[in-house]
Amino acid sequence: MPYLLEHKLLTAQQKNEIEKKLADWKSIVAPKDNTWLYAIVGLAVVFIVALFFILKKKKPSVEEKQILNEDQN
Repeated sequence: MPYLLEHKLLTAQQKNEIEKKLADWKSIVAPKDNTWLYAIVGLAVVFIVALFFILKKKKPSVEEKQILNEDQN
């Protein structure tokens, strides 16, 4: 913006207006309180870890069941 001001392609009033609009946009896009975002990310991580452990516990296959039954007999 300094280049535009130096070459008189932008007035001080236009600069102030642009800065105000950028500040408004920034407050909408990046709210100051991100606690809810941290909570959602934390819950997602817990869910993924729990899902990983649930899927890691595999059920015995048919062959493994047969081996177990033969060992018991």
